[in-house]
Amino acid sequence: MAAQARKVDALKNHKKGLMQRLFPREGETQPRLRFPKFQNSGEWEQKTLDGLVNIQSGATPSKANPAFWNGSVPWVSAKDMKRLFLEDAEDHISALAIDDGARVVPGGTLLVLTRGMTLLKDVPVCVLRREMSFNQDVKGLRPKDGVDGLFLAWMLTGNKQRLLAMVNVAGHGTGKLDTDELNALQLAVPSLAEQQRIASCLSSLDAMITAEDQKLEALKTHKKGLLQQLFPSSEEVDA
Repeated sequence: MAAQARKVDALKNHKKGLMQRLFPREGETQPRLRFPKFQNSGEWEQKTLDGLVNIQSGATPSKANPAFWNGSVPWVSAKDMKRLFLEDAEDHISALAIDDGARVVPGGTLLVLTRGMTLLKDVPVCVLRREMSFNQDVKGLRPKDGVDGLFLAWMLTGNKQRLLAMVNVAGHGTGKLDTDELNALQLAVPSLAEQQRIASCLSSLDAMITAEDQKLEALKTHKKGLLQQLFPSSEEVDA
């Protein structure tokens, strides 16, 4: 278990260091590390976030109408945004809620939390694996032509400190990420081919980390079961 935990930590640190080198630092137009095919491709192009995506606001169907809820469409809120890829959400809305005006976005859309207590320590960024809806504390980012959504998700994840610096504290100590500031966020972007190469690299590494993490959890479960079998329970001792 200890060896496996060290392996997982080493992979996570490698990924963190790789992201720091694969994306330009703020104000720079080239990363410190490029794949051989793109080393002579020149500088990355500076763009604002709203030049890369169409930003859409979320909404909450009326809780007073039970017909709007417990349907088949996942409805994302802050509590769901704990990992990069979202396959589902805790809450679901109905087709009736969508007909009433609830927003739905296709798979591949990025979600960014823009209001909530979570923003005081993190700015969650997620990629939807399927069509979903989301609440008013979240913004949906739909990549424009020439923008790889997965690349952008990794880039935003690598710019968490910049995003955190943009968070203001609203009433009751709630964090708020201003939409205009988010739209104006300056990012350097390479060609689509280089975007896709970077996204593929980081996604492969992330999948490896997930697999090794699952092995660690399996070892922990095995140890727990082994301990239960090796030592008598209190009921068995009393008997």
